[in-house]
Amino acid sequence: MNETSSSPTEQQSNIENALMIQLRSGANWLYWIAGLSMINSLSAIFGGDIYFVVGLGFNFIVTAMVLAVNEIEISQAEFAVKLVIFILNAIAAGVFVLFGFYANKRYAWAFITGMVLYALDGLIFLALGDYLSIAFHGLALFFIFKGYKASTNLNKLEIEAGIAKSGLAQPIK
Repeated sequence: MNETSSSPTEQQSNIENALMIQLRSGANWLYWIAGLSMINSLSAIFGGDIYFVVGLGFNFIVTAMVLAVNEIEISQAEFAVKLVIFILNAIAAGVFVLFGFYANKRYAWAFITGMVLYALDGLIFLALGDYLSIAFHGLALFFIFKGYKASTNLNKLEIEAGIAKSGLAQPIK
């Protein structure tokens, strides 16, 4: 007898585990987008040289306003402007944190909305001609989509398992 073969239950469990890993990986890209966007924003506000291409183009545009204000040298308003821009960037990043949170809980809308907004955000870099950022947006969207597919596959498996346990007829595939 072959000891390495696994039971259907073990195979099902292995498939579910692999799908959960893929789901989490896709959902966690939304956290990375938010975090790296905030690092980009803080770097620009404090005059740093760090810039991550996976960050949001929205934050890039808003943060560019800080640099414009610094050029004008409105010293009294500079802090207030930087604070407002930081808050706007934090709100944009916070939206992606929420998408990541709900995507990890397997809400399809969180994946879909996150992908749509991130794709639209990529258009900012297209307008700026930043092709490296566009490429990384595409890579992130690919992995987020894989997470979405894993989420939908897990939901299908749960529905099929529920039908099997209930004794009802299996759906035709």
